[in-house]
Amino acid sequence: MKKVKKNKIPLENKYNINIDVLCIIFIVILVLIFFSEPLFTGKSYFLGDIEAVVYSFHHYKYDMWQAGKLFLWDPYTYCGQPYTADIHTGTFYPVNWIFFFIPTATAIVIYVVIHFLIAGIFSYIFLRDLEFDYVPSLAGSIFYSFCGFMVIRIIHANFITDCALLPLCLYSVNILFRRKNLLSSLLLGLFLSFTLLSGNYQLSLMVYGITFLYFSGKLDLKELKKQLLPGGLFFTGIIFSFMFMAVQLLPAWEYIGQTMRIANGLPYDMATKDSIGLKQLLLFIIPDYFGLPWRYNGYTGYPYFWEACFYVGIFPILLTSIAPFFITDKEKKIFIIFILTGILGITLSLGKYTPVYGLFYSIFPLFKSYRCPVRWLFLLLPGMLYSIALSVKRLSNIEKPVTYKENPGLIISLILAGIIMINLLLFIMLVPPKTIAGTVYFVITGFTGFIIIFLRLYCIIGKKLFSVITITSLIISAFSFGLVFNLTVEGEYFDKRAGQVFDILKDKIPPERIYYFPPPELHGTRNMPGTRKISTLIGYNPLILKRYGSYLFYSDNKLPLTPEVQLEFIQQSNMIPLNNVTSKMILLLNLTSVYSFDEENYKINIIPVKNPYGRAFTVNSYHVITDDYRTLQYMGSNEFDPLSKVLLDEDPGIKNPETIEKVNYPVEFQVFEPDYIKMKVSPEQSCWLFLSEIYYPGWRAFVDGKERKVYRANYMFRSIELKPGDNTVEFYFRPDSFRKGAAISVITILMLTGFLLKDIMRRNTKLPSSLAL
Repeated sequence: MKKVKKNKIPLENKYNINIDVLCIIFIVILVLIFFSEPLFTGKSYFLGDIEAVVYSFHHYKYDMWQAGKLFLWDPYTYCGQPYTADIHTGTFYPVNWIFFFIPTATAIVIYVVIHFLIAGIFSYIFLRDLEFDYVPSLAGSIFYSFCGFMVIRIIHANFITDCALLPLCLYSVNILFRRKNLLSSLLLGLFLSFTLLSGNYQLSLMVYGITFLYFSGKLDLKELKKQLLPGGLFFTGIIFSFMFMAVQLLPAWEYIGQTMRIANGLPYDMATKDSIGLKQLLLFIIPDYFGLPWRYNGYTGYPYFWEACFYVGIFPILLTSIAPFFITDKEKKIFIIFILTGILGITLSLGKYTPVYGLFYSIFPLFKSYRCPVRWLFLLLPGMLYSIALSVKRLSNIEKPVTYKENPGLIISLILAGIIMINLLLFIMLVPPKTIAGTVYFVITGFTGFIIIFLRLYCIIGKKLFSVITITSLIISAFSFGLVFNLTVEGEYFDKRAGQVFDILKDKIPPERIYYFPPPELHGTRNMPGTRKISTLIGYNPLILKRYGSYLFYSDNKLPLTPEVQLEFIQQSNMIPLNNVTSKMILLLNLTSVYSFDEENYKINIIPVKNPYGRAFTVNSYHVITDDYRTLQYMGSNEFDPLSKVLLDEDPGIKNPETIEKVNYPVEFQVFEPDYIKMKVSPEQSCWLFLSEIYYPGWRAFVDGKERKVYRANYMFRSIELKPGDNTVEFYFRPDSFRKGAAISVITILMLTGFLLKDIMRRNTKLPSSLAL
């Protein structure tokens, strides 16, 4: 018998494009209203990591791009370390390219707004693609794009990127199952790669995990053979994602292997330090219950508010909790996947308070590099997004009153929810909150939501009124938290703050190198010297070269850098204080100034350093010590004279001169750029040029146009041999890891471009013009 071919539903019958466009415009308007203050008044965000890390990272992009200079290397933080290889800088994430062209304070706001738009628009599109109607999709989108995780993670910037891109990745999985072609696979890989390129591997890997679980939930295990094609395409997309970001991954892999991050991960106590407790769970519904640390006195909550607070609101929780009673067989599999993912997220966020975290910690090696278990609550969001849309959909479509006999579980769950809410109110009366605003909105949105759900169940209010109240309540719930949290400052704040402290030493060739360790009240300025092209002995960064950390620690303590000490540094984001800044080893870093602070009013005093060692100088001979710790011991002894010999960790096979007199020829810096240094030196006899810059693979030296080997000298610096008649010395930073990674990424981009062009041509030739989208 011949099978009857089913006609596909035309696009215009499945969706009303006009209404979808209006809903998306509504989402855009909400985002613009939410961010109206920073967008239209020239203000910017500044709290926490925005000032301490985000601003300085991205200002470097703007500064270098405007000057037309390459910047694979950062010569300012920790006396120099890779820049683009540090995944936290997010240099290769396309949205970050706005920092090349727009002043940083403004670009930070635009970056945030773009990702709120991505979150809102694609969560709406994802839900519409799952055949939810307009209002349920809009309700889910409003919750997701303005939830506490998005709002509060503005402080970390790249966290909101992963959250924003997740619905796009899930939507791409839907496309892969529909089209089952290589292009859909490559696009999925592209969007997944953006999460890692944006600069936060912890949440990015969660996005990969959630996407995989969602993909697994869509597989039809009853027809396993038919699932081989989408399965193969999915894993092709994963492989493509890693190939696409090879320009970032290869340098990052090389860099991380040389940093202070312990190969075996963090110890269990440190990994579970920020476990969420029962006290913090209150912040799900009343974010300011313990006060807001930056606005009110008497704050009693967790010191890192942005880690502990995960506001979702009572109304979204109510909608999520009743979703299981509305589920149909068609939706069951995806719903179960999302709910299990959310339960896993809640369980892992409890960290040390449950045995589950310890089990994952012991089984999965990568898991040991995670800290702040509270971040695992991110896994809760896709389930809430889906459940809220599902509940609104079912409530909207009720045509007759729901009786206890028809759905006892639903009625009982709502009654229990009401009892819990009343008990929460009683608890609040007995233990008053530090601020009242969050409690007021808890009552308004919570009880309003509770009442309209009951009214809709019994058909007392109509579908349209229910839709309006639902959308309004979700907006009030989100904005009541978000607009309180988003503190802003004038756009000139960063420039003025840095200028007042560092302008006196800026733009020197070579850059000034200072010791700047501010008190806690000024810790946000730790990386600010780099915005004035000033190099610092210390800084604020999750990554630091282990050899550099070992050098600083030994200079102060005359002890090796043990794993325990490394962990202490990591806990402080490698903010390493020094007690003896006049030791020979520290002076060899070409320290030129020390910033000191008055303990009472934090007045800054700049103390010039009489340093006998220049940024570069020549010495007569070399000495080989292959053991790293013996090198440190020798450098810390009175026997070592940096002006007479250089210590190498390998034998160059060059004969030392017979004379032991010091040979120090003048060295003139002509150019000092991040990736390029040019000097003039005219030795009359063979000698060694010592450069007080960090040795790292990829630095190449040329003397009068001919390459000469760069040696690691004095434990972590650069040195090359000079010969009579030499004149111009140039150093270039051209790491092989970057060139190889860039080649792989370019190939994958060309591959994707080819498939896109082929698909466009096929659509234009085969489809009617009205559907050639």
